[in-house]
Amino acid sequence: MGLYSTIRRARRNFPIGFALALVLSLTVTGSAHLSSLQNTKLSVMQRSWSWMISQSARNLLNTSVQQSLNSAANYIISPSTTNALPPSSAQSVVTYKSFTDFQAALQSHSVPQGTQWILLDLEKWQFTPLAEQKDPLKYYSMASDYAKRYGYGLIAAPGLSLFPGSFDQKLSYIERSNFYGKVSKYASIVEIQSQSLEFNNSNFSRLVDTALTQAKTTDQLTSVFAGLSTNPPAGVATASQLLNLVNSAPIGLQGFWMNIPSPGAMCPNCNVQSPDVADAMFQALGM
Repeated sequence: MGLYSTIRRARRNFPIGFALALVLSLTVTGSAHLSSLQNTKLSVMQRSWSWMISQSARNLLNTSVQQSLNSAANYIISPSTTNALPPSSAQSVVTYKSFTDFQAALQSHSVPQGTQWILLDLEKWQFTPLAEQKDPLKYYSMASDYAKRYGYGLIAAPGLSLFPGSFDQKLSYIERSNFYGKVSKYASIVEIQSQSLEFNNSNFSRLVDTALTQAKTTDQLTSVFAGLSTNPPAGVATASQLLNLVNSAPIGLQGFWMNIPSPGAMCPNCNVQSPDVADAMFQALGM
């Protein structure tokens, strides 16, 4: 009774008195839960992931999942060949596979209408010029300058193929060069293309932990996403396998890029497209 009397008295002197009483009330009622929350790896907020997904992949999913993804916390990716992006509550992203293509689109005023974010996906493939493959940080820096000038946010999604050798050699190179720390200086969002490692939980975690640590040690407020895939070259994933990766993600990871690739020029070794896996995972997450 003493607490509620205090609140009633404080209302007469609102806002200062009532605010003080409210703080006291929250302190009393919340103290019993504080220690348990501190010992939980993934808090409620950490389970509210943001998602990136291509427009074509989203269209393959259950209608209710599509609607859940259509929110301001998520990012819908469209190809640069689109003229204008469809209206959406989600944030609109257009992807380019080279700085050269992005620069040309700006010069020709052909960046799709409605674009909010530019995703620059540099990899060791035919879509990224050799010069950009050899010095990706230079071109992410240049893309950052252009994006800011024209009012876009920049998402950097460097492919693991840019780093030489086996996985251990790639990770060693990333650690020595502080690659993700450097690229975080240029991009508001950094996406770790970890999906090729999802059949090896140890390597997946090692890469994500390293990249996240590097990105978070900079002075920039960079969000970090990790990559998932329903059907990477290593095999067709299960929903439970993807859920395990999501639930074991380190604190500080903002979200995931959910890939549902179709075998083709951009993913020649991918397995059969499997949207049902993504559907089951999203629904298990309550979407």
